[in-house]
Amino acid sequence: MRVNSMTGFASSQGAASGYEWAWDIRSVNGKTLDIRARFPEWIEGLEPLVRKAISDAVARGNIAISLRVKKSDETAGLRVSQQGLQAAIDALLNVQKTASTAGLSLAPLTSFDLLNVRGVLELFSLREQFNRETARASARITAGFAHRIYQDATL
Repeated sequence: MRVNSMTGFASSQGAASGYEWAWDIRSVNGKTLDIRARFPEWIEGLEPLVRKAISDAVARGNIAISLRVKKSDETAGLRVSQQGLQAAIDALLNVQKTASTAGLSLAPLTSFDLLNVRGVLELFSLREQFNRETARASARITAGFAHRIYQDATL
């Protein structure tokens, strides 16, 4: 059934596979159908699908629809540099050996001590990981939207 005129607002949120998203759709009465869509650039193919679904369902009005997607906050931004860790261990062993030779006794080292040495922990770009996953996420989002539209059409 095609709606001739409407005023309204709806939003929906979800999360899966390390991503969070939020849909917003707003509409006001209008003489013609005007669809304004804002989606992340990396989700290819979603905009034409959404525009078609809206035009099939709505005859007129000003429709604004947006999708926000973000990578879920995870502690995946830090990693141990194996080279940095080995260099830190070698340096600390050298310090212990030199201290022992000088007759000095040092406190035992802990993993916390090693992690605090510059170069052992490094930040890695979530952008790199994000870029690898965007194609899969884009396909899932587009397929999910198409499935939902099909589901609503059968009601």
